[in-house]
Amino acid sequence: MESIAHELKKTIGTGGTAKNGIIVLQGDHRSKVTDFLISKGFSEESIEVI
Repeated sequence: MESIAHELKKTIGTGGTAKNGIIVLQGDHRSKVTDFLISKGFSEESIEVI
């Protein structure tokens, strides 16, 4: 989880953290996050972006 959060923050260019299986980013990057995670092999059904 930590490595995915690090790569996601670097790719999007934002700050954030990963704790307890949850990635929290600064700013509104919902569509970018979803696209990134799908490209990493996560199924769209397993992604919850709030």
